[in-house]
Amino acid sequence: YLAHRPAASPLLIMASLRPDAVLGESLPLDTWIADLERRGLCRILSPSVLSEEDLRNLLRARFGEESAPAASEALVDSLRRLGGGNPLFTVSVLDELVERGLIARDGDAWRLADPGSFASVPARLEPLLERQLASLDAETRSLLEVASVIGQDFSVMELDASLDLGL
Repeated sequence: YLAHRPAASPLLIMASLRPDAVLGESLPLDTWIADLERRGLCRILSPSVLSEEDLRNLLRARFGEESAPAASEALVDSLRRLGGGNPLFTVSVLDELVERGLIARDGDAWRLADPGSFASVPARLEPLLERQLASLDAETRSLLEVASVIGQDFSVMELDASLDLGL
């Protein structure tokens, strides 16, 4: 009702939805959003992957222009490598680094302990990732398990040798 009312009194409604959080579910919300978008009554904003410059700007905004963590280039490299520029992952990693004292205030500046000391998924993201993995079929989960053991870079032939895919 609110979205279809006369434009005489402007109204801004902001909503946040992670499309992957409702995998496989049919929602009336999808139809409603598509209808609003078709009528020009809504605009969907999707976050893009953070570039290295975006990551530097995020660090400056989060920790202050002059007090961004020492060795921030190493932090930018680690954040980019671990999260691939995913905004949710990146912010969660930064939150966890601060909570664990791996980025801590040292006088007027922030100091980074060791950029290599955070190679795990932030605890607050584990339930989200577990839900996403649970929604996959057994064959795909098996493939991902083997790929995770092989490492970040691998060939199809390595997967084939491990899973006997017959390629």
